Parts: sequence; structure tokens; C-alpha cells
Amino acid sequence: MTEELWTWARCSSQILSLKRRLGFGDTIEFLRYLITDTGIIRDTMTSSHVDDAELVYWILTTYAESAQVPLNDTLVPYNNLPGGYAFFGAFKKLAIDPLLPVFGSNTDGFRRCCLHFEGVIQPYGDVSFTIHALPLLPITVVFWERSEEFPARCSILYDTSASQYLATEALAHLGELLSSRLIQASEMIE
Repeated sequence: MTEELWTWARCSSQILSLKRRLGFGDTIEFLRYLITDTGIIRDTMTSSHVDDAELVYWILTTYAESAQVPLNDTLVPYNNLPGGYAFFGAFKKLAIDPLLPVFGSNTDGFRRCCLHFEGVIQPYGDVSFTIHALPLLPITVVFWERSEEFPARCSILYDTSASQYLATEALAHLGELLSSRLIQASEMIE
């Protein structure tokens, strides 16, 4: 991604077209980022502005180009998405591994952070939640808490319909963004 490609000047019409479309209402907000009509990204969790907007613009522009499809209700790990196996090592390092020291022995903190993003509890692992990273694109995060015998483990799962909304690379970045937002929430909530 280059800065010149993902600017508000180039992406604004596609991003603003998301209003009342693809699950958005009158505002464009996801993962507690609110995008204004002038392209300012407000972090409603920290009451600050996001300076590095390119990633958010890229994800939203790509999402805006998709058509609405129903959920398949089949969850898969990132490496089972089209082409995901080739990038799974990087995805694990950037999205999954950072969650382990924060929540590996703190599933109560994980619960609180997921609820902060309106997560819905799921029956997987020791604790799991589905969070709508984008309105029609849920991501499920599953934790197995650290024990005396086993280290903590985490999985990030996507509905198989996710690849209809974003390319696999963009889904990796969305998973990384969700991971970083959960970690940021833990710093504020704890």
C-alpha cells in the first residue's frame, strides 16, 4: 500500500457510499473508529484522532466495492481462507501472538474487552466471542487459558463468506486491527 493510493481524496466517495449500506447506518463506525464526512477518523475508545488512516481507508474502500452476501455459518482459521496458508505465519505473528501475553491467563479481561466491542459469547474453547469487525464481517476469537500443563492458545476464525467482502490480505489486516483494538481496550478497561 502506498500513501498516495489510500487517501481521502481518492477513497471518499466509496467510503461515504457505505452509509445505509452493507450493514452501516447513518454513520460509518467499526471497531470504535468513527469516520467523519471529511475523512477524519475518530477513535471513540480513546477520544483521539487516528493519524495513520491509510489502512482504514483501504479496508473500507475494498469493503464498499463488495455486494452483500449471507453468512455461511461455517468458521475457518485464516490459513483456510483462499491463499491464507501462504501468509499464516505472518498473520499468527501479527494478530494471534500479541493476544497471548495479554489474555492468556486473563480470560475475564478478554470477556470485558470483547463486550466493549459488543462481542457475542460463543461456545468454543475456554472462552470465545464473535465481534463484527465490519457490520457484515464477523470475526470469532477463541481462547484456551494457560494451565499448568499447556500454554495459552488462541484462534481467530472467519465466516467463510468473509472472502466475498475482502481479499485475504485485507482480512489479515482486519484481524490484526481487531487484535490491536482488543489489546488497546485491555489497557483502558483494566
